[in-house]
Amino acid sequence: KIDIVNVAIGNDVLDVDVTVTNNSGHKFPSGAGFRRGFIELQVLDAAGRPLWVSGRYNKFGVLVDEKGKALTSEFTRDPKQLQPHYQRITRQDQVQVYEVRTSEENGLLTTKTLSLFTDEKDNRILPNGWRPANLRKKNAERYGLNLRTLANITEAFAVGDDPDYSDPERIGGDSLRYSIGLKSLKGKPAQVKAYMRYQTIPPYFLVDRYADGYIAGQKRYGPATERLIYLTSRLNTNLNLTSANNSVNDFDVIADWTMTLSVDHAPLAQAMTVARLSDSNSTAEEQP
Repeated sequence: KIDIVNVAIGNDVLDVDVTVTNNSGHKFPSGAGFRRGFIELQVLDAAGRPLWVSGRYNKFGVLVDEKGKALTSEFTRDPKQLQPHYQRITRQDQVQVYEVRTSEENGLLTTKTLSLFTDEKDNRILPNGWRPANLRKKNAERYGLNLRTLANITEAFAVGDDPDYSDPERIGGDSLRYSIGLKSLKGKPAQVKAYMRYQTIPPYFLVDRYADGYIAGQKRYGPATERLIYLTSRLNTNLNLTSANNSVNDFDVIADWTMTLSVDHAPLAQAMTVARLSDSNSTAEEQP
């Protein structure tokens, strides 16, 4: 579930605080390691036109910038070029992507099951009730398994000092702030929308399968890869399925290789009023 918990305008900056809550009993996303979730944050004008978007994607589910160009992080093999775990986002080419990414023994990112050597990133949202190893008793066990060992195995990786991954009172969700310069917007902002997006098959995973299945010496694909290409090139994910009774905002459940799990929106009129009152009060206080 995604929520816009606060919107404020001041000093020519629009601040939007967003919280994602993990309502499952495991990490989100979970299952196959290549699944990923990401936040799309839109700033819209009164007509619903986008003025600023983090988490924009194209018809293939590829994350793109404001010009429609694929982000460098989408198809890179360099772990340093991945989207890091953010606590604050300021640009449209920065996206909060919840994922686990792994490198092979030579340090390059891979999705080959038998080559997964080192985790480079794992900022999947922890479930409520997860506890770090230092809060587990030394020899505590459950079902014959040591809880400290389990905590070490399942802890997040490369999330910096984000308390959402270490503070027991905050584990089970993730919060971050979007700080958007108003002068960079080509129009007047009227509302903000936040989407929790999810992909079972990210584009980079398919690209890896195509590359792995190419027989260079024969200059052709193997039969299994040919079948995969046939199926994926003809799969229609734009089904016009709309949510029912799951949200105050109706939304398309799946389109462009991407599922939508939750949506929230907030008008900016109230935030602008609060900001003006705040600015007025601060100015009055500063006068002798």
